[in-house]
Amino acid sequence: MYQFGALAALQDFAGGDLPLHALDLYVGTSAGSVVASVLANGVTPDAACRSVMHGAPNEAMRFQRKDIYSIPWRNVPKTIGRFFRLLPAAFHAWRVFGGLPSVVDALTALQEALPAGMFSNEELEKFLQRAFRAAGGTDDFRRLRAKLFVTAVELDTGDRRVFGAEGSEHVPISLAVRASCALPILFEPVSVEGMDYIDGGMRRVAHMDLATKEGADLVLVFHPGGAVRNDRRQVCIPMLDGHCATMREKGVVFVAEQAERVLNDMRFALDIHTIEHGQSGTRVLVFQPEPTETLFFLQSALTWSTRAVLLNYAYNITMSQIERECKTMTRVLKSFGVRADPGRLRRNKYLVNVHAV
Repeated sequence: MYQFGALAALQDFAGGDLPLHALDLYVGTSAGSVVASVLANGVTPDAACRSVMHGAPNEAMRFQRKDIYSIPWRNVPKTIGRFFRLLPAAFHAWRVFGGLPSVVDALTALQEALPAGMFSNEELEKFLQRAFRAAGGTDDFRRLRAKLFVTAVELDTGDRRVFGAEGSEHVPISLAVRASCALPILFEPVSVEGMDYIDGGMRRVAHMDLATKEGADLVLVFHPGGAVRNDRRQVCIPMLDGHCATMREKGVVFVAEQAERVLNDMRFALDIHTIEHGQSGTRVLVFQPEPTETLFFLQSALTWSTRAVLLNYAYNITMSQIERECKTMTRVLKSFGVRADPGRLRRNKYLVNVHAV
């Protein structure tokens, strides 16, 4: 939701001189690959926002939880079968080393019986196919007007694969995006041509090198995954009883997500430094929430009321960032012939009465 709301704010600021649905190149990673594939198919940021919220003009864009998550029931018999096949080998190992195993030893020995992920994201592939058709777009990289690169990581080698690039443009866009969104543990890896792929963000955050190699003069980066600054003098991440919590108090899921965000910050900063101090001459504008913006850290985008709030909130905080950095952004955009005007921004543009829906 952050990317769509932020893009809508930038579009209002930049106006018609910078049509974000008609750029030369899009690079998408993880959830950003969904956004990039929608824009590359000619859907404007405003149309995408209104479709997500109201189902108009494109009802197919109004996703629900069932369009992202599904339980891979087909894996249940396989998991049970693996468990019983592993038992003899596990008991043999315990006899060799002697003594009854501890709980940790038992879990370690039998972990191979566990599935590769808690959920499947195969419904995402089907959802995107419907959305592309409804928008009059395509699921074929080769038929797009603009270039679209979608990144994923090959699980067994750790190598990056760039779908849409030469040699990989024949893979359907929807399948490539599904592979790029296969966040480990949460989703099982996605098989493409006999190889297993996981979330493209596991290797790099923004993959800006792909844009510079294509000769991009201006790169627009939307980065919602930075670490949260949980300074309880400024922000509050609440427990169910209402008191402001530390990350530790919020439990293992919050600890894991914050740890990933810390790593993302480090890798992202390195990517930006490499681009800005390289020889390409590429200008970069980065859009991201402030570290004290905790709403995206706390909320799921998979319920209707939450999506509406997040979309409007993303527009508002991007509007605030543009106002803070207006001189710099205006100067950079002007050098590319873009007549930016903050007066076109309208706070709470996507505010709706979610209780009335």
